[in-house]
Amino acid sequence: MNIITGYKGAPHVTAQQDRDINSAIFTNGVYILNIGSKMAATIVSANEITIADGLVIAQGCTAEVERGTSESLAIDNGDQGMLRKDLIVLRYSKDASTGVEDMELDVIKGTPSASSPATPSYTSGSIADGDTLAEFPLYTVNLNGITIESVTRNVDYIEVATKSALESLRTMLTNSINSVSSALTTVSNRVGTATLNTTAKNALAAINELLTKINTLTTNLSTTNTNLNTQKGRIDTLVSKTSGLVSFDTSNVAANSNGYRQLTALGMYLVMVNGASTDNGIRGMYLVGTTTGNALGIKAISTAGNVALSDGGSGLLKIANGSSVTVRLTIIRVY
Repeated sequence: MNIITGYKGAPHVTAQQDRDINSAIFTNGVYILNIGSKMAATIVSANEITIADGLVIAQGCTAEVERGTSESLAIDNGDQGMLRKDLIVLRYSKDASTGVEDMELDVIKGTPSASSPATPSYTSGSIADGDTLAEFPLYTVNLNGITIESVTRNVDYIEVATKSALESLRTMLTNSINSVSSALTTVSNRVGTATLNTTAKNALAAINELLTKINTLTTNLSTTNTNLNTQKGRIDTLVSKTSGLVSFDTSNVAANSNGYRQLTALGMYLVMVNGASTDNGIRGMYLVGTTTGNALGIKAISTAGNVALSDGGSGLLKIANGSSVTVRLTIIRVY
């Protein structure tokens, strides 16, 4: 027997122990956790997709795109008149000689086809069994000609139960327990003074034992209710702190180049441009709104020298960085 979550005076907790605990809680599947931007995929251009911050768990192994950042993935050019499916995979690898493990995002390119393109193959594997390579498809990228038509998520989110769902479950359990307890008490009272044979006496004893257990469960439920109210208070605090904020994203645009960011229809965004180096002062600030047809309206609160924002079409915000330094873009969607 080995203690895992305890102090032993030297490092002793292994990655596999942590993975085993995760697998017991979340099963051995692949899930994106309900935190941060939940690793949302955004089409930036015909050759780029970004994955936002978040946590993913695969066969108990967790990896992250650091909060407030995103990862850019290059998509090879499509072919005119052809369809293609690419896979964005979470790739686990292990150096057989050193035992060093890693996880990264990568793209597996599919084969173009005039119709019904096949999903590209990938390497399945078992981390627990010691496989040195395992790939987990997170998204399917659907190309139509030279255009990225859509990105489809292949894994589920692990959602946190809402306050209303927890309250509904608590009410249902309480009502059910009270109803059963009342019925059993009525039965016990009716037969309590009767002359009973052995079978009836055994049945009555079982009923009374069940009543005792129900009363214990009711007490435990009351304790759970108290704990739930505490958690509700914490959730209310978190909700109040994030009220009005829909999403948050940061990314860089290299010097003397153009960047594109996909915006959602009927949204209002605050866009800030600042230096990407140690000089992070705000260079410019803009309000950007999108219509039902994904047309953009851009209002400059203050302009950033040599950086211009314009409508790139189809909901794309174009950022033309004409300066000699990389700039950082911060986009906050307020509704």
